[in-house]
Amino acid sequence: MSSWNIVFPLLGVIIGATLSPLTTFLFARARERSERKRDAYISFVRSIANVANKPDQSTNRTELLDALRRANLEMMIYGSPAVIAAVRELMKIKDLGHPDAVPVFTKVLVEMRRDVGAKKFSTESKEIQSVIFGADR
Repeated sequence: MSSWNIVFPLLGVIIGATLSPLTTFLFARARERSERKRDAYISFVRSIANVANKPDQSTNRTELLDALRRANLEMMIYGSPAVIAAVRELMKIKDLGHPDAVPVFTKVLVEMRRDVGAKKFSTESKEIQSVIFGADR
């Protein structure tokens, strides 16, 4: 019996035992990064909707703007370059509740969906306007 018949299977076990924890770590790290990105996107969309819906006097607008700033910072950390560019264009608009913001916000949503691997986004601007910004805009 050749010594290679013993060495190759033993070498396979050693390599497999070494790579298993490494691949588990890398997959967990990628999953965590993906979850943080998704949470940042959701937080940003929620903040935009809250600010754009021009809350009544009972809601503190400063708190809503602070939440938007925090969400924007998360976007700068976890967002893809295309999403960050689209967000930059959206943030140039002074009144996020204005109908002119809808196509720009749609672009942000398209880039976010593309970044997280979702299917193509074909929602009409009017649908986005009614869902995110309120039905009577």
